Amino acid sequence: MTEEKENKIRHELGRCLLGMGVYPNVVGYYNLICSVIYVVDCGNSYTSACSAYAYVGGQTGKSSASVERSIRTVIAKCENTHTLEKLNDFFGYEVYNNYTLSASELISLFAEKYIND
Repeated sequence: MTEEKENKIRHELGRCLLGMGVYPNVVGYYNLICSVIYVVDCGNSYTSACSAYAYVGGQTGKSSASVERSIRTVIAKCENTHTLEKLNDFFGYEVYNNYTLSASELISLFAEKYIND
């Protein structure tokens, strides 16, 4: 992946997460963005999220479970504040309708947006 594409992903996902009330000081913020970049770099959204968790965990010295848990914490925070609906604005169509997203589903949603970009 080019540095330009990686920076674009970081910028756009950062804006989306900030709009949902998730700030860079939250561990899941970094882990989510890095997981999406990993999946996009692999070239398909079917890449196992588990391998993304392991990769990001290896980069940060954390376990795969810790990475996945931090992303689930971000999702739970957004569900509690009702800001996950902003995903629909980010994608331009309905991808969220008051149901619980898993961490791997969220990563795949974001990755699919950038794989063919």
